[in-house]
Amino acid sequence: MIVRALTLPIVLMSLLSCAPDAARTTTEPMEQAPDRSSLLMDWNRRAESIDAMHALGIAELRWIDEDGDSRMEQGELDLWYEAPDRLAIRISKFGETYLVYGSNGVDDWLYTNQSEELVKWPSEREVDFILSDIDLLLVSLGLRRLPVGSLPGAATWDASQGAWEFQVEGISGAPVTWWIDEGAKFPSRMAVTASGYEVTITEDQSRTRTVKLPGTPITASPKLPGSLTIMSRNAEDTDYQRTLVVFDEVSVDTEGQPMDRVFDVDAMEAGLKPRSVRVLGNEPVPFNEDSRQ
Repeated sequence: MIVRALTLPIVLMSLLSCAPDAARTTTEPMEQAPDRSSLLMDWNRRAESIDAMHALGIAELRWIDEDGDSRMEQGELDLWYEAPDRLAIRISKFGETYLVYGSNGVDDWLYTNQSEELVKWPSEREVDFILSDIDLLLVSLGLRRLPVGSLPGAATWDASQGAWEFQVEGISGAPVTWWIDEGAKFPSRMAVTASGYEVTITEDQSRTRTVKLPGTPITASPKLPGSLTIMSRNAEDTDYQRTLVVFDEVSVDTEGQPMDRVFDVDAMEAGLKPRSVRVLGNEPVPFNEDSRQ
């Protein structure tokens, strides 16, 4: 997994760090360590069960502006997904689009109404927006397969988290650390370190969302994260940032959803009418004001 340094402070992050939950702290495990291969097979089985998805929820964004002041925005979240690597996110406030991110496996793009600039880049290119990393986003959502390989080192008990800690093979060579609660099938906490940042993803497992699949009993339906906190910190411990996402509805029924449009960067550009478009590596290209009419 390639994690990139943060250069746009509004990209789904905030400045709060996470402290261990004292209620979870326990000194000794009651059960033996879980089997890593079995957990990864459960993880991949869940990821493979979702071909397409639409989710609704709330996103809270916090960041520090150029003057060093803390800022916060909260908005309504729409998320669309098509396997294996098409993801689109829209955050809106009072009916107006605040942020759009998309990836269709060929191109990625990012738009905010603060800059009114649409930034585009090839999907395989490394960029400087830490949460525009499609691998990181899909792993956070439980929608990305992970290799069922073997890594050295046995699981160890983390008393501060009250969970088993071990590493799994990540994406693009960066290992991911998992914390698994006793008796759980999926991690309550994940962390990956690369490009000078440590990214930690914490799931509130009391708020999972059951995804109803056609022809599948509700008891056998997959459960996806319903509440995620994503935090990053830099190597100098000078930059602590976090975002909170809570999903109210998650459904594989995408009938009536604009699935073709949200994964089409040209359609997004036409609809958003940004003041400028920047292809990474090029200078911004201003729009003629007449083209915004």
